[in-house]
Amino acid sequence: IRNSVNFPDARLEPKEADSYRLCIVNENHPGVLGSITTFLGEEGINIDQQINLSRGNVAYTVIDLEKLPSDPEGLQNKLGKIE
Repeated sequence: IRNSVNFPDARLEPKEADSYRLCIVNENHPGVLGSITTFLGEEGINIDQQINLSRGNVAYTVIDLEKLPSDPEGLQNKLGKIE
């Protein structure tokens, strides 16, 4: 993300050509990033690299995953329930 009014500038170069990128926008509260990464670990998903930036009460997280999740839509629905 560059030159956004609502989001901080974020740039994360892809680590591997065959990695998969997950982008998450959430409220900037203590513990949210930890909840996200713990959830991914519990789902058996390995994080290759990540960046988390915030502006005010909005946080933006970019995570490169080692492999494509078996159910991306289900993963998205579960991530949406994290507070």
